[in-house]
Amino acid sequence: MHNSCCGLHKYRTVYPPRSRSLQRVAGRILIVLVGALCLPGQSPSQTVGWSTRAPLPEPRFSGAAGVINGIMYVVGGFRGTQGFNNSAVVEAYDPATNTWTTRTSIPTPRTNPATVTMGGKLYVFGGIKAGALDASEVEVYDPVTDTWSRRASMPWPSYLHCATTAAGKIYISGGFQISLSSKPRGGLQIYDPASDTWSTQTSFPDPHISSGICAMGYLAGKIFFVDMPFGVTVVYDPVTNVSNRIAPMPTQRSATGVSIGGELFLIGGAFKDSATSINLVEALDPISLTWRSVPSGPSARDGFMTASADNVLYVVGGVRSTGPLTVERLAVNDGLYG
Repeated sequence: MHNSCCGLHKYRTVYPPRSRSLQRVAGRILIVLVGALCLPGQSPSQTVGWSTRAPLPEPRFSGAAGVINGIMYVVGGFRGTQGFNNSAVVEAYDPATNTWTTRTSIPTPRTNPATVTMGGKLYVFGGIKAGALDASEVEVYDPVTDTWSRRASMPWPSYLHCATTAAGKIYISGGFQISLSSKPRGGLQIYDPASDTWSTQTSFPDPHISSGICAMGYLAGKIFFVDMPFGVTVVYDPVTNVSNRIAPMPTQRSATGVSIGGELFLIGGAFKDSATSINLVEALDPISLTWRSVPSGPSARDGFMTASADNVLYVVGGVRSTGPLTVERLAVNDGLYG
């Protein structure tokens, strides 16, 4: 399988704010190495699985994360020890030394943004900012200079949306708007980093998608979009602007999506109208357009952050409804996780 693009990082997987007990917050970090993934019929070069790394210094959930040149950056989110206050903290994890360092804070503290990495920079789009307002601000982090810069704002504000990169542009869809009574907001927002300009499509190519909580990934030359919790799955060609529905997500739920090992993984989350987190993992193959079950990944959790690069997947922080978060190891024997 080919490597995944570094475009999909979806972080907050629960539904719009409601009465819910979030009793525990995790500061642990899990890593699953997917370097041994291979096509069916091939033999893996090694066994890989879940392992524990140094804990996140500031426990939080519903933030953003991305990997640039092997270093993972975790941005913002809800502070785990201070209720639902937004954090501006940026922390960098170096897997070579298993250590964290603090970097320059993001100018606009926020939760539930969409994030991608492109051209050695981390792009953070929208989310919920101070005053419980949905954000349209776009801020970009340069790890070389440890500085943030502002870019052109999104055409409309959004939170719990999803994003991916494709052919030098950034595609954003889904999410909610507080100004629309936290109703789903459809359409595509397409950002061109080279010109710092936006274009839009007022409706997603599949008009029946509600475009609330979602996951996106650019795989095999197409954009894959999963509308949650109902699991409607669409493959979209950004060149021809043609989309087709394929087999839906097997288990209807909110989930965190990340592209890794050439597939779109949906991890954990919660069932609709349920405060119970689950540890289910399912994966979509962009070639066969089929789903498969993957052995349970991290401990049941919700609202965690993910980031991936070079077949390494990071799962960071989050919450669960009861009990402490534990670490589970996922052994990979072949392309079907047998």
